[in-house]
Amino acid sequence: MAKISENEYRKKSLALRELVLQRAQSEHLLGALCPLDEILIEPLLMGKPYPLPPDVAEEQIPLSYSLFPYTPDLPHISSRLPFQSVTLVDAVNSATHVALLAPGGHGKSVALAALASRYAQNKRYSNREYNRFPFYFHVSDISNYIDPDPMTAVAEVIGAAYPSQDARFLRSLIKQTFDAHEAILLVDGLDELDLIPYEKTAALLIKIKQTFPAIPIVTTLSPANITLLPEAGFALAGLSFWKPSDYQDWLGKWMKVWKECDIPKTSGKDSILQLPDLVSHWLPDPVCQTPLEWTLMVWGYSCNDLSGQSLPELTLAYLNRVTAGCLDIEKWSQAARKMIGMGKITSDSRSISSTFNQKIKPIDNSPAPAGDTPIQNSSQYLDILQNNGLLKRTPSGEFRFIHYFIPAFLAGISNTESPDCHAMQIPQWDLKALAEGLTAIRNNDQNWINAILKPVDTVFYFPAILPTLVSLQSFPSQWKGELFRHILTLITRQDLPFSMRCRLIPFIWKEKPAHSVKIFQSLLANPSPEVQRIALFGLIPYAKSQQVIDSLKPMLNDHDLAVRLTAITAYSSSSLPSSLEVLMDIMIAGSEVERLFAAECLASRPQDGYSILKETLQVEDVLIKRAGVFGLSQVREDWAQDLLKSTTILDGEWLVKNAASQALEVNTHHQLYLPVPQIHPSQAAWLIEFASRQGRGIPAGKIPVELLMQAAGSKDPSHVHQALEYLASIHENKIQQLFQNCSLNENFRIQDHAVLLLILHKLRGEV
Repeated sequence: MAKISENEYRKKSLALRELVLQRAQSEHLLGALCPLDEILIEPLLMGKPYPLPPDVAEEQIPLSYSLFPYTPDLPHISSRLPFQSVTLVDAVNSATHVALLAPGGHGKSVALAALASRYAQNKRYSNREYNRFPFYFHVSDISNYIDPDPMTAVAEVIGAAYPSQDARFLRSLIKQTFDAHEAILLVDGLDELDLIPYEKTAALLIKIKQTFPAIPIVTTLSPANITLLPEAGFALAGLSFWKPSDYQDWLGKWMKVWKECDIPKTSGKDSILQLPDLVSHWLPDPVCQTPLEWTLMVWGYSCNDLSGQSLPELTLAYLNRVTAGCLDIEKWSQAARKMIGMGKITSDSRSISSTFNQKIKPIDNSPAPAGDTPIQNSSQYLDILQNNGLLKRTPSGEFRFIHYFIPAFLAGISNTESPDCHAMQIPQWDLKALAEGLTAIRNNDQNWINAILKPVDTVFYFPAILPTLVSLQSFPSQWKGELFRHILTLITRQDLPFSMRCRLIPFIWKEKPAHSVKIFQSLLANPSPEVQRIALFGLIPYAKSQQVIDSLKPMLNDHDLAVRLTAITAYSSSSLPSSLEVLMDIMIAGSEVERLFAAECLASRPQDGYSILKETLQVEDVLIKRAGVFGLSQVREDWAQDLLKSTTILDGEWLVKNAASQALEVNTHHQLYLPVPQIHPSQAAWLIEFASRQGRGIPAGKIPVELLMQAAGSKDPSHVHQALEYLASIHENKIQQLFQNCSLNENFRIQDHAVLLLILHKLRGEV
């Protein structure tokens, strides 16, 4: 067999990079209209606050992490909080093996596609190097038979995903890049799989990791099924939710696409909404819409073909649009139910072709095909579905949908009786659970709602899609009343950890704004400070209203410090001038903690907060200066670092100089908030020191459970956090009880960390 020349090898490598780039740029809902980069909001990860690096003290981290829960399982909860975020490439460089965690519709596939695009271009981006070779594929590219040799298995999958590439070249490229530690494996769609194929694919990734531990692997997980990979050493990385400014940035990019691309407009209608400058004035203000919902909504408003704003209504308008109006909804529903019934995420061409009916005429509100030529046959119909981005063809000749919500929605509108209820089963298959929920609502299946309303223990998990389902107009009103009474009872239960109760807030956010505000304002009257904090937390998305902001003023003077700081957070999230004035007043006359937290909140307001923080360094008041320095520690930009450096040298006050020095350490710390691979306890310096103080040693190769439990009960918070991380992989009743005890710890960060680990255990089906 002739050897591939170096010149030919280079050409083939560049050609494969280009194919990866092309594929990645089309893996989004608008892939048929524009490349991903034209519409991309740069994906970020939630900064991981537990445990901290050993050289960072608890006092140096943002106060917000001592007020609000860390929720990678429900990322939209923290979208308006002053939390830190990190880039995907930094997470990969830190942890090597990463599983992106978020519910469906939050942008995991887009994040993976963006990462693949950066590596495919092989250049610096935002001061970071992307110099690995990306082997990027979807789980639907994997055949039923996988070679037991990991490198051969990778070659088979990549060969199937990119069939134009020579098999001999691929094997050579994979071996060379793997041996040189220059490859990265990017695997999309793991979160879409049913439980059995998920286990099979996860086992493959684990075997690749064990065989080639230096090769980074990035994949996607659903909170409803996170088994296997975390135990195998994959770091869970919560995907950051969009900030309010991201919606407007995305809208601006969409308008440019709308103007420049040949996008199908509504046939036969002249709508003022088709003028892009006016679309934003008619759009509802986003509270916690996912990127999927926002994309469908903006597109639908622009086309003027929406019949409602719920996710199923948005999806139906989208389907009518991309099928050129030839949508036989009942046939599509049957095909989707057949696919889900077989436990698959793909459908064969015969099932898809059967949804075409030549007698169907485009409906009045739908765009006609190019040139207004009616579709003649099912083959042409399939081409249109692919060209419009609804379907992706797999190597086996089957088709997958661009987003798993689409077949779930289609299956859920069937008149078939609801299957056995598994609404709260964990782990679960998201696609099937969503279809079951939609079917149950359509058929008024009381068993489904009863399964949700069954008694709840101190650790519970409501699937992230439930608030969306509950907000549907078809959701029976008597069910909603019963459910909301249940939710409010849980929120006011003092025996439930605060972090658990905060995870119920999205149910209320999904209601109409006036109703949501009324519910949260009623909770403000509750005598419990924790319930008041939940109410303030819930009102944050509505802080644009002067009436809402005015109703929060008494909470700024509450006797409970945590209530006052939460109220400050609500003010900081408001764009009203009066809210900025409140923050400035607190910087001038508030207590020391209030000043520090107000400065931290100003750091999350780039449009006006940055200038105020800069000004604080020019005043004479030492406490204001110190607060300003603390705020600048959270601004991870070059100008903030330069200011902190000059302050450590030039400021005349030792207190300010010392604070600036500590702030600079936090600002420039390369591992802060990043996921890191866990070393064996016998090699952990902190545990070795802790054991020596107890007069004990750590046996090599064994996890010292009793010693870790002792550390988890110590008074040193850093030891507690480190011990909890190690104990999370131990599935024993005494460990569960330890976590339960820690979930009620007076230290909020320990409490929140324990709650998160309890939830992760439950999501693995172990609690």
